[in-house]
Amino acid sequence: MSSLPPPLPYTVRRLSYDERKGVELWPNGARLAVLVYTCPEEWSWEKIEPLMPIGTFTLAGEKAPSLSTRTAVQYGFQIGLPRLRDIVENAGIKITLGTTGNAAERHAPLIKDFFDRGHEIAAHGYNEGVPPVFLNREEQGRDIDMTLDAITKATGKRPLGWWSPGALCNGDTIELLADRGLLYHGDLQDDEIPYFIDVNGKTLVEIPYNMVRSVNDYASFTGQRRSTDEHLAYFRSTFDAYYEQAATTQLILIWGTHPFVSGRPETAYVFAKFLDYMRQRDDVWFATYSEVAEWWSKRFGPAVAS
Repeated sequence: MSSLPPPLPYTVRRLSYDERKGVELWPNGARLAVLVYTCPEEWSWEKIEPLMPIGTFTLAGEKAPSLSTRTAVQYGFQIGLPRLRDIVENAGIKITLGTTGNAAERHAPLIKDFFDRGHEIAAHGYNEGVPPVFLNREEQGRDIDMTLDAITKATGKRPLGWWSPGALCNGDTIELLADRGLLYHGDLQDDEIPYFIDVNGKTLVEIPYNMVRSVNDYASFTGQRRSTDEHLAYFRSTFDAYYEQAATTQLILIWGTHPFVSGRPETAYVFAKFLDYMRQRDDVWFATYSEVAEWWSKRFGPAVAS
């Protein structure tokens, strides 16, 4: 009996580790690309779902999330997201909002405001509580279409990319996204720079995620009682490690945030100070997901063989 895992439902084209040494990956001589995203996420609130908000309590026997949980998330829309907007506007950078479809429906003016200011609105599933892996293929197709339609209605522009709630996807997800003509996908974790996924005659740019030691406010702030200076020191040291490694092989650093976590005064303080720290380097490219995907397609699409 073979011990090999089942084949992946797609093929990939990527630069090998050795091939990327000394290659200029990013525009204008940048050695490190930094992607900052925040996820305005909503749940159904009518029942306990497979993926509930991290940093809040869900107790055994609950029939639906408590008002404590629901209002903790709503804080992100009432206070956190506008506060993060002001910080990135002051820093002069554009970020990507990974927005659920139900959030685009319930908070359309706020999402549209970010879009009008030049930030990217990406698709992040219809309902944060139900990742694609809990849906069959037909249900996933409906979920994707509902999400794309909701964001398009809110902003006037169809999203170019997708990453799933919890970064939880399967082969159906990737095939359905490629079939709908999206530019990029962001759930997979097998590289540290973008690569191409070819599936059913279509191509997606994969912008890989990092669940291990991810630069993410969930991992850093929820359930931990550390000073703001300690959190800031961790972020700074992580950036320094990426920046140093990027002298050999240029990298992408993804910094993930959530409005109801990073939008609070103490965490927003860390958010702003960390941005200031990274902006001190003039060879760092602050980009949106779609900017990276478009650049990668232009720079490497014809050159990277399967």
